[in-house]
Amino acid sequence: MRDVLMPGYEEEKKLCRKIIVKEMPEEQILSIEPMKEGMTNDSFRVQLSSMMVVIRLNGKGSEQLVNRVHEANAYAALQGTGFSDEVLAINPVKGYKVTRFLEGYRACRKFNHTDVSAAMLKLRQMHEGKLCVAHEFNLWATLDKYYHLVADHEAFSTKKSSIKFVEVQQILQQVLSFRKILNQLPQSYGLTHIDAVPDNFLLRGSDVRLIDWEYAGMCDQHVDLAMFAVYAGYNESQLEFMLKCYFGEEVTPLIRLKIHIYLAYAGLLWGLWCVYKELQGIKMGPYAKQQWDFARKYTLLVQKELADRRGL
Repeated sequence: MRDVLMPGYEEEKKLCRKIIVKEMPEEQILSIEPMKEGMTNDSFRVQLSSMMVVIRLNGKGSEQLVNRVHEANAYAALQGTGFSDEVLAINPVKGYKVTRFLEGYRACRKFNHTDVSAAMLKLRQMHEGKLCVAHEFNLWATLDKYYHLVADHEAFSTKKSSIKFVEVQQILQQVLSFRKILNQLPQSYGLTHIDAVPDNFLLRGSDVRLIDWEYAGMCDQHVDLAMFAVYAGYNESQLEFMLKCYFGEEVTPLIRLKIHIYLAYAGLLWGLWCVYKELQGIKMGPYAKQQWDFARKYTLLVQKELADRRGL
């Protein structure tokens, strides 16, 4: 059977064929179909003679945002744990990854209580699994990197008088001021997914897999909770339900304050990420606005919480 690909993906098709020939030469390619385009990468479903696989290719500008060596190390630590998808080949230099297609799985529905509960249980189990890698996800170094990718870009830096530029500076300084507070709050240090958003939790019956570990590293694991909520666009009651599913009990005031700081941080980080992608010519639409809305909202909320604590 000739391999099939929708029009407009001819170059990606050639690359997918090269990857299969290199990594799985015993297989015959029957078809290649684009999956929905991701925000960072492009993925293709490839039917081989013995199985279905997914090939992840670097998206535009991804080489500036993702350390592929770190990604490969994270998957090595996850091998055999049942927490992630099954990696068949990964090339940190070329930036591609081949995984076995998870047949019959679907993405977590962010407003479905059963799905969210299952996702949080799996996330808690992963966090308690004591998995380790040699690298950190450094919150502040990453924020600095994303900021300079944007601020040093000529198309953005020439607009220093614009409302957007001024607002970015204001939110950045406010979030940076929370760093000392975070250092005084309880930490839960271990392997952290970082991009633990609903779309990356795949469910089939009682089984849950967490995919796309490209940002993963050692960090305070409660960052994952903020990332889930920011991507989902949760309001206060939805956030409370998610936290209850994860902790199984009432969240302490200090942990709640910390998660609120991470929500402000996440909104800022992914807001900068959206600006960078838009500078590459990729429109992020409502997702970008949602990130900045979270950054604004939780920066103000944390400032109020800190003022209230000083007033006690």
